[in-house]
Amino acid sequence: MTMKNKKSILLFYLFLLTIMSTGCWDNVDITERSFVFAIGLDKTMDNKIEVTFQVIRPSVIRSSENSGTVEGNTKAVWVISATGDTVFETARNAIVSTNYKMFLTHAKLIVIGENLAKEGIIDILNILEKEHESNINMDILIAKDLTAKDILNANTELTQIPGMHITESIQSSINVSEFKKSTFIELFKVLENEGHEPTIGIIYPKVLKDNLKIKDLMLQGSAVFKKDKLVGYLNPEETQGLLFATDQFENGIVNIKNPYEKNKKVSIEVNKSKSTRDFIINNNRPILTIKVDAQGNIGEQQGIKDLTKPTAISLLERELEKSITNSIYKTVDLAQNKYESDIFGFGKIIHKEDLTFWKNMIDDWNNCFSKSEIRVNVNFKITRSGYINRPTLPE
Repeated sequence: MTMKNKKSILLFYLFLLTIMSTGCWDNVDITERSFVFAIGLDKTMDNKIEVTFQVIRPSVIRSSENSGTVEGNTKAVWVISATGDTVFETARNAIVSTNYKMFLTHAKLIVIGENLAKEGIIDILNILEKEHESNINMDILIAKDLTAKDILNANTELTQIPGMHITESIQSSINVSEFKKSTFIELFKVLENEGHEPTIGIIYPKVLKDNLKIKDLMLQGSAVFKKDKLVGYLNPEETQGLLFATDQFENGIVNIKNPYEKNKKVSIEVNKSKSTRDFIINNNRPILTIKVDAQGNIGEQQGIKDLTKPTAISLLERELEKSITNSIYKTVDLAQNKYESDIFGFGKIIHKEDLTFWKNMIDDWNNCFSKSEIRVNVNFKITRSGYINRPTLPE
C-alpha cells in the first residue's frame, strides 16, 4: 500500500470520527418532546375518530430525574384528546394542542372503545404499524361500557402515571388466568393470518360513576372478534376455558365442588398446563380436538373431610377434569353458535397441516368451523396437597 493510499484511509477514518462524535442534526431536547405513555381510540356520536393521548410531562421528568421525586401535587401526565375524520388527522390536531411532537417510542398501552372496535380496527393498527416510532409490544385493551377516553382520564393514587397502574394490573391479571392479554404485535400477526380470529382483554368499570379511578376498573374476560370487528365477549370462566384450550393458561385457581360435601368448595392452584389442538378429516368434514394435560395442588378446602388420601385425590382430579372440560365447551358453544368465530385457531392449524383441504374451505371457514364436531379431553394430576392437611375439627 502506497503512502498516498495510507493518508487517504487515515483522512477517511478521521472524517467518520468527526461525524460520529457530533450531535444528531435533528436532536431535540427532552423538554421539547411529548412522550406518549397510553393511547385511547374512540368513535364519537357524530361518527368521528377521537384519539386520546396520555402524555408524560417533560418538565416533570426532568424534575424527577434531578431530585428523584415529583414535588407537590404536580401531575406527571396530561391527557389530550382531539377528533377528526381519520386517525392521522386527529393526531395532527392533538399536536397543535401540545405544541410538541408526539413520540410513541415509550408507549405501553392502547385502549380501544367498543363502538370503534365494532366497526373494525385493522385500519387503525395499520397506521400505528407504519409509524416507525411505535412500540410493537404495547398492551391492547377493549373498553367495555365506557370509552377509551374515560379510561385514560381515570386517576390513581398508586403511581405518578395512571397508565402504568393499568399495565401493572394487566400483569397481575395474567396470574389469575381469567383475562386474555394481547399485545400490538401479537394482534397484528393474528389479523394477518387466515384461520385464527382475535381475542383481546377487556377493561370495564365495577360501577359507573363520576371521578373514575383505576381502582374502580376491572380487568377480566375477553373480547371476541370476527375478522377485525368486535362481535361479543367472554366472561372470566369462558376466558379461562379459552386459555386452557389454546395453551395460554399460565397459572391460576380453579374452584370445584368438594366431592364429599357438595355445598362446599375446594380451590385448586393450577401451576402447569399444556394443551394441543388437532384435527382429522372424516367424509370431507373436519373433526377438531382439544387435549389438555394439567397439574396443580390443593390450595384451600371447605369442609372437614380429609382430602389428602389417594381416594379423595382421585375424586378431586375427576372433578377438575369435568370442570375444565365444561369451561372449554362453554367457550366452544359461544364461538361456534353465537359468534361463528374460530378463536381457537383451528383454521391456522389446518392451513399448516393440510393445505389442499384448507384451500377448499378458506372462503367459508368460520361457517365450517361452526358446524364442526369438537372433542375435548382433559387430564389433570394433583401433584401434592399444598398447605392442606386433614382439617382441624371443631371442638
